[in-house]
Amino acid sequence: MRCYDYFGCNQTECPMYGKADGPQCWEIDGTLCHHHVIEEVRQELLGMEKKESCRLCGCLYYRAANPKQFD
Repeated sequence: MRCYDYFGCNQTECPMYGKADGPQCWEIDGTLCHHHVIEEVRQELLGMEKKESCRLCGCLYYRAANPKQFD
């Protein structure tokens, strides 16, 4: 399952929309995530990878796709 399926997203202009394979949304800049806090954290903590900000912010899709990190 991909982020757009998980969230029922219909933002076709997002670079992740319709991508069945390849990198995940936390590896791509410029996505139109439903979780606005991700970009706010990245702006506050310059140099933080998007993946880490997704983890810190509790992105539901990131948590669902990486359950072992939250055991």
